[in-house]
Amino acid sequence: MVISAFVEGKTVKTLAVLCTLAFFVNVGFAQGQQDSVDKQLQHMVNNMSLAEKIGQKLMLDFRYWCPVGEPDCKNGLVKANPSVIEILNDYHIGGLILFRENIQSLRQITQLTTEIQTLRARERRSRGRVDCDSQRCF
Repeated sequence: MVISAFVEGKTVKTLAVLCTLAFFVNVGFAQGQQDSVDKQLQHMVNNMSLAEKIGQKLMLDFRYWCPVGEPDCKNGLVKANPSVIEILNDYHIGGLILFRENIQSLRQITQLTTEIQTLRARERRSRGRVDCDSQRCF
């Protein structure tokens, strides 16, 4: 059998050595990349103000967005608007949680998240995370 031929010969030893060597080369390469990313992240964090660090820990939801004077409306925020972007930027908010009320279709949610990220990046050169809740994610 092929299996017994591998076991009886030196092929198993050679294969084991090659697998071990490949593992350590990959781990070393990945560790080098991770060290570089860690240094970049540490540099970013070191250059943040206390307000930015606190804001980055916060995630808000804008489930509904209603005109002033309509406190009981149930209009889901489905399109980016300047007021939301201003709040996200002014308080350095780290992320936005999307709920069922924010989601109409795959195309709409893609457009909404792209608009928010683009407007944030343009205005503050920062990109916050946009997550959705477990009720409805695409």
